[in-house]
Amino acid sequence: MTRPESKEKIRFIPAVAPPPVREEEAWWFAISENRLLVHADSDSLRLPLLRDFAELGLSPRGEHFLGSLDGRGCYAVDLPEGTEAPSGMAWEGL
Repeated sequence: MTRPESKEKIRFIPAVAPPPVREEEAWWFAISENRLLVHADSDSLRLPLLRDFAELGLSPRGEHFLGSLDGRGCYAVDLPEGTEAPSGMAWEGL
């Protein structure tokens, strides 16, 4: 897989054990009802990039480490049905 704007390869390393301490921002795949939570800018959609998912003020039912993408951790969280998207964010269908 390559980035659309360049020929540079994206490097994903799968893993199940998270680092003992999360020191940097990580990518968060927040799922609810077959929808993905994203930042909704006028011309793009972006995954949340946060040190801790709690920064969004939402309460996930669980947190799962997926691995790292270009050196950044990737986590998946499951949010309860009916969770409202925070300001500046939206739910996108999978």
